[in-house]
Amino acid sequence: MYGGGGFGETGASQQAGGGGGGGASGKKNYDSKQQTLRALTIKQLHDANSTRQDDTLLLDGKEITNVTLVGKVLSTSESGLTFGLKIDDGTGKADVKIWISEDDSELEKQRRAEWRAGMYVRVHGHISNFGRTQDVLAFNIRTVTDHNEVTYHFLQCIFQHVHLTKGGGDQAGAAAAPAPAAQGAYGGAAPAVAGYAAPAAAGYNPGGLTAIQSDLMTLFNAPDAQASDAGISIDAVLSRSGGRYSLVQVREAVEALQNEGHLYSTIDEHHFKSCNA
Repeated sequence: MYGGGGFGETGASQQAGGGGGGGASGKKNYDSKQQTLRALTIKQLHDANSTRQDDTLLLDGKEITNVTLVGKVLSTSESGLTFGLKIDDGTGKADVKIWISEDDSELEKQRRAEWRAGMYVRVHGHISNFGRTQDVLAFNIRTVTDHNEVTYHFLQCIFQHVHLTKGGGDQAGAAAAPAPAAQGAYGGAAPAVAGYAAPAAAGYNPGGLTAIQSDLMTLFNAPDAQASDAGISIDAVLSRSGGRYSLVQVREAVEALQNEGHLYSTIDEHHFKSCNA
């Protein structure tokens, strides 16, 4: 499937913060204004780790927090409170872990069952701070159903690397172009490139979102929500939406946004933060 193993030759690297997916455990205390979501190949991840400075990974001269990878599952394992995957994207292999719980719903367990060997997955997460390990601590994993997404991911990696090394730099307001028909073809909007400003809170709609999902993302991208490590709660979302939506509608929309990589849970299952923060 990968005709692009050479994409790793960009020599770019990746950085990220520690922390579990879905909780605050082990979370690095980052300035939220510096958090980004960067698309990487696994070779870029390895290159970044080889030049690691303490707990900091640098790519193209920029510190990276959250990352997204796409790869084929080679094997899975379950140990205690973590579920592990080894993935291969044609440029290298990486270990991915995500927190699990005995209280997980049947839907969450069903999703994990889909992450079997031979399937392609997209991972959103950050890099372990412990020692020089390269484990990716995921806050969201989903199966890839359209293999155009694999090609799209590599193109994102190239675009972001070239933009940061050959032009664009830190110009405020610049952002990676969203995936065409993002939800249908790629399952989510293109993540912001490291060093780019987060999308403005007003009128957030990268494409493929429903009206309620777009409204909720506007709330999650508000300055106070981005500035808080915990993000905002479901109750706060209900209050700020002015009674336009019911609790059931909000929870369903938040779950969909989380599954598509737009949101991730923070201190508990009721608090969420935008991946664009």
